[in-house]
Order: sequence, then structure tokens, then C-alpha cells
Amino acid sequence: MVVAGAGGVVALLAVMVVMVLVLLVMAMMMAILVLLTLMVVMVAAVLMVILVIVVMMMVMLVLVVVVIVVMLVVMVMVLSLLGLVLGPHLLQQLVGQRHLFHGGQNGLAVQLVPGLRPTAEELRPGWPFHQPAG
Repeated sequence: MVVAGAGGVVALLAVMVVMVLVLLVMAMMMAILVLLTLMVVMVAAVLMVILVIVVMMMVMLVLVVVVIVVMLVVMVMVLSLLGLVLGPHLLQQLVGQRHLFHGGQNGLAVQLVPGLRPTAEELRPGWPFHQPAG
């Protein structure tokens, strides 16, 4: 009977050791699952940071392109306005050369100031090179 009781105690101890080992294995599995979950969350957070950085870089690139396009448009507008302002002056300088457009006429080829008429002396052939006989 003592042997049977001792066998029961040994069996009970064996069951308790197995139960403690199973609990330890379950606790380790839970710890591993928590660590894996944390790793996945950290990887997701790193991926989100990388995604935000890439999106911000794309936005900055688009802004740089927009600024360059606006600068080009403004430059074209300024140069065209400058051409409109200086164009008539350059044309007046060319017309003022006299011999470029009308070789036979000594005045301007085009009347640049409306209402301003040449004098009778200016209309005389050969003026201003004609010297009166004296």
C-alpha cells in the first residue's frame, strides 16, 4: 500500500511537472507572439514613415516644377512686353536711316508723328544737300 501511495505521489508530481512545462511553453509562445506583433507594428510604422517621406518628396518635386513653369511664363511675358515697348523705337531708328526704305526721299520714309508735316524747304529736291546759288 505504501508502494501504491508512493507511485501515486510520483505520478502526481509527474503530472504537475508536465503542467508547469506546458504553462512555460504557452507563456513563451505568448511572448513570441507579442514580440512578432510588435515587430510587425514597428515595420508598418517604418513603412508609413518611408511612405510619408516619399509623398513629401513628390509634392516638393511638383512644387519645384510649378515654380519653374511660372518663372518661364513670367519671363516670356516680360520679354514679350519688352519687345512691344522697344520694337517701335528700333523700327523708328531703322526708318530714320532714310536710305534703307526710300533712297529718293530725304525725309523719313514713314510719318512717325501724325499731324507733323515737313516744311516746304524739306520737300525741295536735294534738301539738305542743295546749296542755294548765291
